[in-house]
Amino acid sequence: MLCVVHVLRLDVTLPNTRSCFISAVPPPTISGDLLMLLFASMSKSESVKHVMRPDVTFIVEQTEIHAHKLVLSVRSPVFAAEFRWHMDESIIIRVDDDDGMSASTFRAMLRFIYTDELPVKPNNDRMILKSEDKHAAWRYEAMVRDLLVAADRYDLQRLRLLCEKVLAEGMDDKSVIPTLMVVHGRYNCRQLEDLCIKYIASHPNVYSALKATEEYNQIKNSCCSFLLEVTDKVDTINMAPN
Repeated sequence: MLCVVHVLRLDVTLPNTRSCFISAVPPPTISGDLLMLLFASMSKSESVKHVMRPDVTFIVEQTEIHAHKLVLSVRSPVFAAEFRWHMDESIIIRVDDDDGMSASTFRAMLRFIYTDELPVKPNNDRMILKSEDKHAAWRYEAMVRDLLVAADRYDLQRLRLLCEKVLAEGMDDKSVIPTLMVVHGRYNCRQLEDLCIKYIASHPNVYSALKATEEYNQIKNSCCSFLLEVTDKVDTINMAPN
């Protein structure tokens, strides 16, 4: 009687042993690649001719800013609608300044569209702040407020939420009023508006200081209903039981 024996050879190489023969996977580069594409659109250098040339030119504050319709259309439904019938041709668009849109704000918005990142925030130590650091932080928050308006205008939801987060986390006596004036009446910014009003209600000195400013008188003369609405909300919050 014969007995047949089958011998099975198992691969006993451990997963971590296999991985040592494989090069490390580099981090994603798409943000940097698209940023280079944006930089190339602003350059007149011969060395970047191989990069896809821009096909839309925006004129903001008499400044020409170049971009790519395909990238903008994918990221913003507003741009997609604007370019719908002009995808096969280069176009020029003049951006009105109804919302105070500046060339620097428009460039910062384009940078986000291409990279999905906010501009880098200046170093801001909450414990000890040098005078120049404070001014840098205030300028940064002013830029974020402008970006918030741009995000709302071009329906960039992620940018809008990032801007709201920065403004909410950095809210103080100096920034709350400018932020409130920016978000008031914007349907998509109700949460930040309510946060501003709650901050004012919990800091009576802020509202008292506001009434002593020239800006308050200007608002009172041009938009009295806004002040009445804020006052009513502040009074409602203060009268609510703890």
